[in-house]
Amino acid sequence: MLSKNKIGLTIGSFFAIIHFLWALFVLSGYAGLFLDWMLSLHFIGLNIPILNFNFIGMIYLVLYTFLFGYIFGWIFAACWNTFHKR
Repeated sequence: MLSKNKIGLTIGSFFAIIHFLWALFVLSGYAGLFLDWMLSLHFIGLNIPILNFNFIGMIYLVLYTFLFGYIFGWIFAACWNTFHKR
């Protein structure tokens, strides 16, 4: 039986950490280079402007992605527990 809270916290934390790292890329100025490189690996060439770093925007990004990840993990664990009863 999976703990809905632990799975939610784990996935929420993972999503938040990934997006925090993205915000650090934006702050460092390397986000555009990283995005261009990643898209070129997929044979995609887009002109996507990277906006200036915004601290409040970063806080919202990390909080919202944590919340979304928590909800996703909670629902996943609930479904898992429902369909894998013994």
